[in-house]
Amino acid sequence: RTLPEQPALEGEKRPHQGAERTGAWFRRNRNHRMGLCASAEAERQKFGANEIKAAPETNTRPANGRSVERLFRQLDRGNTGKLTKEDVLLLLRAASRSKASSDEKERERAEDIMKKADKDRDGMLNLEEFSWWIETDSFAVNSADLSSINKTVLELKRSEAASSKKLEAIWAKYRDKNNAEEEEEEEEDIDEEDEVLEDNLGEFLKDIHLDPDGVESFAFAYSIKHEHAGPISRQHFISGLREQDVDSWESLLTWAKRLRIQLKEPKMYRALYIWMFDYIKEANRKTIAKEYAEHLWSVMLPAVFPLYPKWTEFLDTKYESTVVKRDLWNCLYDFAIEIKDDLTNYDRHSGAWPVVIDEFYDFCAHSDANNNNQQTQEHQQQ
Repeated sequence: RTLPEQPALEGEKRPHQGAERTGAWFRRNRNHRMGLCASAEAERQKFGANEIKAAPETNTRPANGRSVERLFRQLDRGNTGKLTKEDVLLLLRAASRSKASSDEKERERAEDIMKKADKDRDGMLNLEEFSWWIETDSFAVNSADLSSINKTVLELKRSEAASSKKLEAIWAKYRDKNNAEEEEEEEEDIDEEDEVLEDNLGEFLKDIHLDPDGVESFAFAYSIKHEHAGPISRQHFISGLREQDVDSWESLLTWAKRLRIQLKEPKMYRALYIWMFDYIKEANRKTIAKEYAEHLWSVMLPAVFPLYPKWTEFLDTKYESTVVKRDLWNCLYDFAIEIKDDLTNYDRHSGAWPVVIDEFYDFCAHSDANNNNQQTQEHQQQ
């Protein structure tokens, strides 16, 4: 057998078969080939390296419609014909081979994808919108073969199913029981839509070392995205904890410990405070009842508002409204953080604060003046 014929360079002579078999031809023409390489380098230096462009290397191939549709149906866990942001996040995790579902960058990218591809603005992607994103986003250009991603999606879904069973066991332990007989009913006889966590929420929070009567109880609801005060549904409980990367009792305790630490961060504390207005507000209302606001303030403000005792006195003696508006709710926290205890950096005439805050400033100033007069009279009497 002979070696395949090699293309000859300019100026070269083809070798005879024996020389090619033994490699003598390559040795004989080595100097000639090295001379051609030197000439090419000289041309590169003369005209500049940018004039010689290599063909772009790529290991990707465009995805066909059938593979995109198969991936779409794999992600569509509820068989609804549409994908949610969590489904898109699952795809991003599969593409990066990462199980860190709580990665902030991946969540931000999933949010950005939904904004760009969601043409109907319904918070979900249909097949057409999904295909448009796959064809236009850099994900389709730089990622591996969609069939490989499809397999990874299936693996992640199986992993989620396994973790869901552990969360289901935690839910079954703490969910409310209407009566003792219901505890003995078979699991399939229980309507999952009617299951809630309310009466046993305090016990659950204590078991994971969160204060059921303090800020931490609201932080739990905030973290699992429980939108309104009241019973927690099974769906909110399971999906909310899973989104926090909780898949077992041990990881639940670890997450609760991390939540207590996060509450010490001013940014987190303020975000929780702002969220609480909508959490406690009734539907189709723009205000919250004064008694509800007073209770929430008693939980949130003492740790950050040195003038809180005077604020409660002001509410009892001067504040006549029975409701609290959002503007007052938000600005009171900023007032508590930004204004000094002696109110020396407060500008009464700036117009930047709600009228109620201005009235509170006047109340404090008048109260301080009365205290100073009283101390002066006592000193004179002595």
